[in-house]
Amino acid sequence: MSQEKTPQLTDLQMALNLVSKIEKQAQRIDDPELKRILLISGCDIIDRVLEQQQTRVAA
Repeated sequence: MSQEKTPQLTDLQMALNLVSKIEKQAQRIDDPELKRILLISGCDIIDRVLEQQQTRVAA
């Protein structure tokens, strides 16, 4: 299966910076459901980057 044209976060530091921005945005939001979605998205980003790094190390 070919790679999609969406950019991939493979650098852990870049992912952490993005998640930090997402968390700051979540702090400013009053809607608890939207806040929850943002925080879960941040966790998903970190999980994906760690998976990609583990795959590269194993290869």
